[in-house]
Amino acid sequence: MTTPTAPRPVAGEAPFLRDIAATAMVLTTAAAIWFSWGAGTAPDPWPIALGVACLPAVGFGALAWWVRRRLPPGTIFDTRGKEAGRVSGIAFGLEFVAIAVGAVVLTLVGLVPLVICWAHLVMGLHWWPLAGLYKIPSLRASAVAAVIVGLGGALAWLAAGLSTGLVVGGLGGLTMLVGGLRFLQQVVVLGKRAMK
Repeated sequence: MTTPTAPRPVAGEAPFLRDIAATAMVLTTAAAIWFSWGAGTAPDPWPIALGVACLPAVGFGALAWWVRRRLPPGTIFDTRGKEAGRVSGIAFGLEFVAIAVGAVVLTLVGLVPLVICWAHLVMGLHWWPLAGLYKIPSLRASAVAAVIVGLGGALAWLAAGLSTGLVVGGLGGLTMLVGGLRFLQQVVVLGKRAMK
């Protein structure tokens, strides 16, 4: 069996396997970040539980990286280089600026606990255009989940004084981990079909 050196999907075709694997790697790694952030601000005994939750998230991130390296070559950047670079650059740039500005404003007005909520919400929003770019529409489910968790954490803190670290760090990490595992499974299933 020969492996193509530069696959060229056309509009409407399935996404590149390497892009799905990269998405799995990003989401599982993001899960570890959210668990860690939450562990730093959640009340006892949750910091230990969230810290322990980082371990499988990092492990699955490493597995996704390992799987990606063994897939046939090709990403969206091979076929739509300039457009892909522009869309992803704008999405990542706006995400960074929005999180930074929001964090400064929330800190200045004394709402530091809402920074984690804001960052999670913005992270979810920036995945929306990337889902279209990478031809992975199911990434929008992770985007919606991230926005809901960010808003839910803010409402839980404002209404009931619940720890945003626990709500957003815990639930956000969990939704990212589940999303990442879903994409890792998708890569394995599609990869097996491609090898037939």
